[in-house]
Amino acid sequence: MIPFETIRPNYVKPLFEYTSFTISVGDCLYNGIDYYFSEEDTFIINAVKCSLIAMFLRSSKKLKNLSINFDGIIQEKTIKDLCRNTTIVSLSINNTYKEHFGSEIIEIINENATITSLKLLGNHLGFEGNCVLAEALCKNTTLTSLVLFGDQRLDILAKAICVNNTLTFLEIRGNNFDSDGGEELAKALCKNTALTSLRE
Repeated sequence: MIPFETIRPNYVKPLFEYTSFTISVGDCLYNGIDYYFSEEDTFIINAVKCSLIAMFLRSSKKLKNLSINFDGIIQEKTIKDLCRNTTIVSLSINNTYKEHFGSEIIEIINENATITSLKLLGNHLGFEGNCVLAEALCKNTTLTSLVLFGDQRLDILAKAICVNNTLTFLEIRGNNFDSDGGEELAKALCKNTALTSLRE
């Protein structure tokens, strides 16, 4: 915040460290930032959002559910913090328009052993991103719930669904897959013995 010479609200210090008691952080977290810094450059607004997420990851002892609305706020340090976090069990990442973000997702999936529910909403990972996501799902043994909404390549992810034996809930929405993708998914579901719930 200091490099941007951003003036913070001059409020009295909170009576208690509220982040120590926070269990869930949702998309609405950013509304106040957008309003307060409405006349500032987008780069500054994203820096504030990123700093806020970093603060929660650093100081929250009971944080279980985290939803990140991308907007360019996910930085390398945030990814590292998510990998090291041991309290979050449900993670939702929204509106990612970066094809290479798949490699960052795989880092989180591979290194974080406490996340059991993952939602990727409105993410456009591209071919390469879907490949690394499928690779991560093949090896992962902790995720039990996965929601995919957006430009997902079901023909690629079907291979992971075929071998993954820990996922029990799968929701696939907003994916315009062709007949080949549908056929590959159907074959994978026939071989999968762990899924108990499938939604489209």
